[in-house]
Amino acid sequence: MTNKELAKLSFEIGSNEYAAAKHLYETMKPLPVEIICYLCQQATEKSIKTVLYYLEKEVRKTHSIIKLLEDVNEDTRYIHLGKRDAAMITRFAIRTRYAERRMDIAIEDAEFALRRAKQTLDQAEKILFASEAEEPQDVTMEEPPQEATTEEPPGQP
Repeated sequence: MTNKELAKLSFEIGSNEYAAAKHLYETMKPLPVEIICYLCQQATEKSIKTVLYYLEKEVRKTHSIIKLLEDVNEDTRYIHLGKRDAAMITRFAIRTRYAERRMDIAIEDAEFALRRAKQTLDQAEKILFASEAEEPQDVTMEEPPQEATTEEPPGQP
């Protein structure tokens, strides 16, 4: 499989993970916040890996959003996500799946995770589906606020 094919597949998987998380958020009561946060972490991870594949860079086997951001943004800032947000999302990779590492997760955490997964998917999509004749470009966006509570009111992922 070529890197471009891997990029498209990674994006498709990440998009499906985000769609599943959003569906759970919108339909399931009580909210399975751990599962929503985990799926959003996976979608965010796949978004970044999508861009790494597209740029034909090495794709590490890691769940660390911070490490993946360092790899993808090495030369040009392709994915805009603050380190604090990246650290929070990374915690959802492990701390939501194992009882001995369980963390308290609130609805606001799930809403934060949904917003960040959508943000990174949108950025990856702009790069992945840019004209094949063009080189990928830095997706210029305003830096998102570091606090999830200041961006959107709860209930608006």
